[in-house]
Formats: sequence, C-alpha cells, structure tokens
Amino acid sequence: MRKEARHALLLVIGLLGLAVLACTSDQEWIIPRTPTPTPTPTPVPITAETRFQVGDQAVVVAGPATFQVWQTSQPEPDNRRNRVVGTQCFPGQTVEILDVAQGPDGNIYYYVDCILEGWIPEENLEPLE
Repeated sequence: MRKEARHALLLVIGLLGLAVLACTSDQEWIIPRTPTPTPTPTPVPITAETRFQVGDQAVVVAGPATFQVWQTSQPEPDNRRNRVVGTQCFPGQTVEILDVAQGPDGNIYYYVDCILEGWIPEENLEPLE
C-alpha cells in the first residue's frame, strides 16, 4: 500500500509540474497564442458646422495666462491623462488640419501636427491671415 501511495504522489507531482511548465512557458506549441484585438474608437459623426476643413491652415491661439496648448490622443477635452506624451502646440504656431471630429462633449476638435500629431479644440485655432 505504501508503494502505491508513493507512485500516486509521484504521478500527482509530475502532473502538477507539467501544468506549471505549460502555464509559464512561452512556447507556442504548448499554449498557442491568440491575437489581441486593438480597440479602435468609433468617431462621433459631425453634426455641427466647422470653421476649418481638412487641408486648411490655422494658427494656434491660447488664453492670456497659457503659453502652450496640450494635444490629446482622442478628440475629447484635456484631462491630463489623455495627453499626447512629448508634445504640445505653442501660440502663433501654424498648423495644417489633418482631420476633424466632434467629441463626446459636442465640441469640435482638429487633428494637427505640432511636434507630434494630436487633437486640439476648435477654440484654440484661428484662421491664417
């Protein structure tokens, strides 16, 4: 009886060892990888008239106490967590409108390239004179 218990214990330890190996292995023949879908936000259809169209040139403007305008990764208000890392637009900078979208708040946002590409709100753009 003792010999059978030892064999059963070795079998359980062996199976647990294989399970640990399978769970921690990065070999595809043990656990095949499945592709992870990339979330793509659905753009909100524009229901309002926009001041600028794709391809237009505009000048970045900011408030009196503001020396930069942060770009966001999506057409939405800036909340510090959605900023494009490593870039901002500066007042007086000329930009080209690359895309136009209406944010979930109903405001119009423009996709521009200051240093990197990102979205800025319509109130921070003026026509190029």
